[in-house]
Amino acid sequence: MQPILIGYFARRPRTRAEDQRLLPTQITELCNVGHMQSGGPPRWIDLWLHNRYWVYSTEAQAWAAAVDTANLQRVYDEAAKQWDGVRGSVQRIMDEYIARHVPRPEVSFSADDSRFHWDLFAYRMFPVRVAKGVEESCEVEPGDL
Repeated sequence: MQPILIGYFARRPRTRAEDQRLLPTQITELCNVGHMQSGGPPRWIDLWLHNRYWVYSTEAQAWAAAVDTANLQRVYDEAAKQWDGVRGSVQRIMDEYIARHVPRPEVSFSADDSRFHWDLFAYRMFPVRVAKGVEESCEVEPGDL
């Protein structure tokens, strides 16, 4: 059985220096799958660019949410007004904006630039679930990829 790629998300792992009381001494860094322990980009959910699994369908979208949230929100709001909630059209506008305007670390990285202090993670899911102690198969569709 193979896990299925459902999407991407940028996180800033918690380090021992940031939170000594929560991390045991042998752990130097924590990056949790859940959104509570390892924080995502500020206001990422307000963009409503995530897929049904609450991650981003492409690496570019995940990266953009981490480094350009304020501008993405403005572009999204304008696109949503123009297309009156037509998801596919808004998504195309967002993807075009991301391709043209969002800085990527391999293009414009500076160690001092706090926008680039993110790690990008890919998420995969196995097509099984456990209900009342019984494992059963379930359909996992790729995250709108």
